[in-house]
Amino acid sequence: MKMIAAVGRNYEIGIGNELPWRCPTDLKLFKQLTKNATVVMGRKTMESLKRPLPERHNLVLTRSRGYIPNGFYPAG
Repeated sequence: MKMIAAVGRNYEIGIGNELPWRCPTDLKLFKQLTKNATVVMGRKTMESLKRPLPERHNLVLTRSRGYIPNGFYPAG
């Protein structure tokens, strides 16, 4: 299992359901490392996406099992 996380100077990982920065190099690396793999995300991250991440198995950590759009799967 691999874990990828980007953390800001104040230990933030997101602000207002968005990344607190834009770094094309980081996004390209994330895409390379997660292609054809499983990506585990929280419900708010899922909601911030327009669609499931392509070429990945999208697992969502949530207590609301009834609220999982097509292409996403509940974890656990």
